[in-house]
Amino acid sequence: MKPQPRKLLTATALALLALAPFAWMQDAGTDSLSRYVPTGAVVAIEANDLGALLDTWNVSPEKTAWLASDSYATFSRSKLFLRLQEARSEFAAAAGLPLNLTQLEDIAGGESVVALYDIAELRLLYITELNRSAALETALLRSRLDLEPRRSAGVEYWVHIDSESGREVAFAVTENRLFITTDDALLGRALELHANQGDRALTDEAWYPTHGPRGDLRLIENLNTLLRSPHFRSYWIQGNITELSTYESAVADLFLEDTGIRERRRLVRTELAEPIEESSVDSLANLAPTDAPFHQAWDRPTPDAVVTLLARKLLAPSSGGQQARYQTAPRAFGGAARIGANLEARIDTPPATVSRSSLNRQPLQALLSSTKILGLLHVQTSTIDAGLARYPSLIGVLAESPWDEIAALGALQTSVQSLWTTASLGTEWQARGDYYALVGLRSLFAAVDGNLLLVSDSEELLIATLARRGNQDQDDDPAIYRARFRHNLEAATYSTAMAHLDFLEGRNPLQTPRQPSLFSDNISSLSRVFDRVSTVEIERHDRGAYVEETVRYQMP
Repeated sequence: MKPQPRKLLTATALALLALAPFAWMQDAGTDSLSRYVPTGAVVAIEANDLGALLDTWNVSPEKTAWLASDSYATFSRSKLFLRLQEARSEFAAAAGLPLNLTQLEDIAGGESVVALYDIAELRLLYITELNRSAALETALLRSRLDLEPRRSAGVEYWVHIDSESGREVAFAVTENRLFITTDDALLGRALELHANQGDRALTDEAWYPTHGPRGDLRLIENLNTLLRSPHFRSYWIQGNITELSTYESAVADLFLEDTGIRERRRLVRTELAEPIEESSVDSLANLAPTDAPFHQAWDRPTPDAVVTLLARKLLAPSSGGQQARYQTAPRAFGGAARIGANLEARIDTPPATVSRSSLNRQPLQALLSSTKILGLLHVQTSTIDAGLARYPSLIGVLAESPWDEIAALGALQTSVQSLWTTASLGTEWQARGDYYALVGLRSLFAAVDGNLLLVSDSEELLIATLARRGNQDQDDDPAIYRARFRHNLEAATYSTAMAHLDFLEGRNPLQTPRQPSLFSDNISSLSRVFDRVSTVEIERHDRGAYVEETVRYQMP
């Protein structure tokens, strides 16, 4: 499967990507307040009505749940959060008043834009449509008499620099707009643009998106500049800087709809590529049972990618990494200490070397390299067995030409013989109607239907998928990737599985205050924050000049 651009937004979904190919020529940027933003910004957020968005957030159950969650508790103790708190205190000292949510609500008007120029120094500019009398009543503007007045393009503005931190705050009111910045020179340039006296604005830069209608909220990023920032590289948890470097900019629009939230995203390539106009992804995705919690489908994966997925999900799910080697004695409250057998283990001698067989990839590699792979499907379900979570999977491989059934079954059998058994015992295929079963120490089920090869470790999942073979309609605008995750079905199973894993890792129940565990507390609580999100669907299209995605968060 090809490298895929990952989300450029957090789980709260600030953004979306572009429209259809026809939207490329539609101009929607010149009417934005960004036309008053000077060039050089690396990130900008545009809102059609910032005040309304804040009102919606303040009364939402998600805000209440987030502030009470383990996820927020962990974040509030993070280095990033503490640095942001420090910066806020410094800017508050420069402004001469506290900067809290109440103050933000006071200056949140209608159409608004926030442009960030420097991540490290938090050099930014904020412009909002605000009634002049309302703006003059804000606490920020009431404090202007204590600040230093200056002028630019015939407009008076006020500046104050905190002597201790060196932080700077400047603001102005002109017509029905409020300008606030952390850089005096930046405000001067913005006021010149507002008076049609400036040179070039953000909207004049080549990377700025001037296509497609804006959503309720839009995020745009100058990736060419942003990816060179050491602070971005340090805090970008996705770790896919090399992959993102093939794109020069990104835009994401968020639309609030009756059925939930829709994101549209576009990542613009640095070099043109041929658009992909034919794909088997839609027909493969339609094979997934409707009650499956998760499925995803890719267009034209590489043979190596298919073998890797087969090994990771079905054939050798636990043999991908090296066996753990512990260098310290078991912890007092760790899972290892609770197992009596560990009391017999010596900790002053190296552990015995265990010989482990590995998956024989060569037969599968040869099989998949003998034909052109058109698409790849992965379906995953979940069950709770004796209190533990299991994740049965199915993988479907669509080829350009019909599969040789004997060769396909033989490659699967040969690949697992040394891993599952000795002397090939218990690894013979058994015919069961229109599919086959390989039953031994583990079970594997496979079916060959013309160009389609299906492999699963769940007989029920394979049967359910085979029953959907008639649902392979192709979309008029074929996607190169499609996925669906049913959050309402999987949240409880995830919490159960992660609680067991964190328990085995060992947690001290007497620790006060107890630090939330990453998976069972932190991430599980974030899942509960978004309880109203029942399903997340994503589809990706390759337009050649750019890649676009649509993500739908369904909230019944």
